[in-house]
This record gives sequence, C-alpha cells and structure tokens, in this order.
Amino acid sequence: MSPADLLVPGPLHALAALLLAVALLRRARAPRWLGAAVGLWALLTWMLATPALGNLAARVLEDAHPPPALHLLPRDERTTIVVLASGQMFRADGTPEPLLDENGWARLRAATRLWQQVGGQLVVAGGPGRGAGDSLAGAMRVALIEAGVPAARVTTVGGSRNTYEDLLAASRVLGPPAGPRWLVTSAIHMPRAAGVAQALDLQLEPFPCDHRQLQAPSWRAWIPGNAAPVLWRDALHEGIGLVVYRWRGWIR
Repeated sequence: MSPADLLVPGPLHALAALLLAVALLRRARAPRWLGAAVGLWALLTWMLATPALGNLAARVLEDAHPPPALHLLPRDERTTIVVLASGQMFRADGTPEPLLDENGWARLRAATRLWQQVGGQLVVAGGPGRGAGDSLAGAMRVALIEAGVPAARVTTVGGSRNTYEDLLAASRVLGPPAGPRWLVTSAIHMPRAAGVAQALDLQLEPFPCDHRQLQAPSWRAWIPGNAAPVLWRDALHEGIGLVVYRWRGWIR
C-alpha cells in the first residue's frame, strides 16, 4: 500500500460524510461551527470521490507528454526502445516473485507495437533480481519473445527497485545514441520517468501508453464512483513521487 491509498476517499466515504452532515444539521443543539465544519468536510469528500476531479488530476500528468503518431514513425534499425517493467516483485515472505501487473502488460503491448513499427533493440528494466526468474525485466523479456520479438533483440537489466534505479541500470548498457531512442511507460508515470531520464542525460523520447484519464467524461463523472479512487491514487502516487525524486536530486 502506498501513502496515496490512505488519502483517497471513495463513494462510501462520500455517503458516510453526507449522512453525518445531515444527522448533525437535524440536531437542534449542535453548534453551528460543528455543522459548518462537517458540511464542508462532506462537500470536500463528495467532490474528491467524483471521477471528474480525479480525471483532471490524471490529465495534468498524462498530458505533459502527448503520444507520437505511431504510424508516422519511420523504420530505423538503429532505434533503441527502453521499457520500464511494472508488477509485483516480492511474495509476502520477502522472496522474489516477478509478476507483471496491468500496467506492465500495457507497457509490453505498447513496446511491441512500437518495435513492430520502427525496429531496433529493446532494453527492458525492472528488478529486483537480474535473471529470468527473479526480475520483472526477465518476465517481460519472456512475454516479448512470445509476442514475436526475436530474443537477440531484447536486453534486460535488473537489480533495481524503483524508477530511478531502473533507468540508472539501463544507462549502463545504452552507450552513446546511434539512432532514435524511446522511453515506454505508463502516461501517468511518464513525467517522473522522463525527468529521471533527462537528469541522467539518456536522450529518450517519451512514448506514453496505458492512459488512465476518461476520454469523454459526462455529467455522471460528477457523481461519486469507483473510478475516482483509482484516478486519485495513481495521480497522488505520482505527485508524491515527483516531490520525493526532486528532494533526492533524482530529477531536476
């Protein structure tokens, strides 16, 4: 559980806050300041539980790096595609258990489509180990090969536990750029990943995927729903991550 999970209200929180506010307002002896405070808290909880506001938070991060038009990218076998893996790294007892999650599979699909369009080599980064059976990079390599990418075109780097360590490990095998370089990760994660890549002078162009924002939100997006906690959780996780990475000097 990340710190963001503790800060995100959901539909049940909004309903509980509303019921508490109504109950206090019906009590004749309740202090006015208490009723006003609870009413404000209920309104704030209700608003944060709406997908509409969570969508705005996600858009701020995702729109920072618009995706390129894939079909317009020229084929160039000198291309290098850096892919950041995502998933579960450990079992409950602390032993490694690399399992790609939904984000990891979305990144894998995007990297495969990009490679099919432009060719070149793929560098997959993700720990905690360095081998095929104890790292997310190794698990993604197997999936890429099963998707039709030749094994000789996929390099893995591991021994990392966060985005900074992923890209630092990738930097050790990249060398000077000979052709186009792309960075594949989730759109909401791209500002942090691109910031690290820039600080490490990797000269990677963003290729975001796995967009979370609602494409056409309607009036229903202003009603508390289950989509709101997911949007807020991811946006807050990345927002907190950006602050921590700047504080640690990993991004400028």
